[in-house]
Amino acid sequence: MQKKQIVLYLGYSALILLALYFAVGILKIGGDGLAALGYSEDSIKEGFIEGMTNEEKEEKKQERLQKQLEKQVKAGPEALEDRYDELREQLENIEGIPEYQTLIDFQKETAELHVRLMIKDCIIENKPLDSKSAAIIKNMQLLKALDMVGSGSGGYK
Repeated sequence: MQKKQIVLYLGYSALILLALYFAVGILKIGGDGLAALGYSEDSIKEGFIEGMTNEEKEEKKQERLQKQLEKQVKAGPEALEDRYDELREQLENIEGIPEYQTLIDFQKETAELHVRLMIKDCIIENKPLDSKSAAIIKNMQLLKALDMVGSGSGGYK
């Protein structure tokens, strides 16, 4: 080996050892610090305060819920309307693309084909339609959703 290469390897080794030394030192300091405060690993539980009764805990929970509701009321329906307007605009932009409608039509045809095939299988195999009813209902709901998208209106305008 050349001297440059040996020095380079020694330098890398020293950097790795130094990084390990600092990592172990920081972990040791952090662990000793918690131990010095008297906390064991099982004594700290997030969200629980020792000595609180169930009634006090329930009261705190109700206060947090009330604060969240107040924030939503302060934001008001205007913020929601603005967001809905943005979403409607995005949908109008994409629904105006002919390729999008082509893909929707393809998805409709696929779902219709699956429903027809499931019904055919039940009839040919002399099984009750109940055996495939969940899948048929799921595909019919998908068809209804695709019809709504394909028409370009969600009925919420």
